[in-house]
Amino acid sequence: MSNQAAIVGMGLVSAIGHDVETACASYRAGISRTSSIGVTTLDPETLEDVEAYGYQVCTLSRGFVGAGLYTRLGIAALNDLSHNANVDLHHPDFWRATKLLICVSPTRECADFTPDVNVEIIRNNICHYFSSAIPVENVEFCYESNAGVAKQFQLAMALMEGGGSINRAVILGVDSLVGSDDIRFFQAANRLHTDDVANGLIPGEAAAAIMIDHGVGMPIPLAAKAYVGNIHCDKESEPRFGEEDNHQQVTGRKLITVLRQSLAASVNASTCYVDLNGEEARAQDFGNAIPAIGKPEKPFPSNIQMPAEYFGDTGAASAAIAVCLAVRSFERNYHVGGDVVICSSSDTGETASMIVRPVTNEGGA
Repeated sequence: MSNQAAIVGMGLVSAIGHDVETACASYRAGISRTSSIGVTTLDPETLEDVEAYGYQVCTLSRGFVGAGLYTRLGIAALNDLSHNANVDLHHPDFWRATKLLICVSPTRECADFTPDVNVEIIRNNICHYFSSAIPVENVEFCYESNAGVAKQFQLAMALMEGGGSINRAVILGVDSLVGSDDIRFFQAANRLHTDDVANGLIPGEAAAAIMIDHGVGMPIPLAAKAYVGNIHCDKESEPRFGEEDNHQQVTGRKLITVLRQSLAASVNASTCYVDLNGEEARAQDFGNAIPAIGKPEKPFPSNIQMPAEYFGDTGAASAAIAVCLAVRSFERNYHVGGDVVICSSSDTGETASMIVRPVTNEGGA
């Protein structure tokens, strides 16, 4: 696989597990754990307040909002990565050659997607927590929600191959859709799953961290768990939700493009992780891609995984969660078949696709 990097560590905190091993085992076991998130919504028939439910990391997030919440989730995922990869993230030597690339979602306001000003607070909080071992200039943010992780993988590979001082990167996806403002936004847009809205999302929150290093031909200080590569990103001509009445647009052309490009480099892709979340427009985009890409001699991967069923809609963390699930299935030997393709699409129109390959696959090691 060309243009690849080795995945050498993972960390994950979610509603179904506060570490990558527990969360992935819970997913495999089909555990789904929703809870009241302390927010009420208005029932349109009775005009009474009803409890909203979602996938909340209760022990970490209750009582925290904004930058404080994202900091706690992000640090928990980074600490789990430290344990998983057996590295000391508090040591300055680790960060001298390491970039921390963080993926978040833009502010959710109707037809107005802008970066949240709190990212500077998140950056400073994380750097301070790790004993100021992380140089502030080594932390960068991406605001492209679901597609952001793939974008950060691309950036990390470019930095590692650029001949500079960076030889590894930690990609951190963190997001929360369970806050009161988020719930009101989704309900106002008729996007929240309720008794009256069957085709809606159930909000979640999570953080997932992936550490990558150079792949083929490069010295790897840590054992490779898998390889990631063939990453392709594009953007639809218009966002999924129009400015008038948040009308859902079916705009899956670029999703087809990036999926076709990634799958062209794989001869045996058998599993696809996709960020379907219960919304009709997202499902139609992906549904249109399957017959457009699949051919009799090379059908579309038949094993389709939808992590949002068990994690909720986790926005900017969703693709990193999918990477953790795929790599863990390789490690525990319950993955059946060949490569894994992960595809993502953001409400703002960004699309992304990438291949995750087991170390044992020919060409991956």
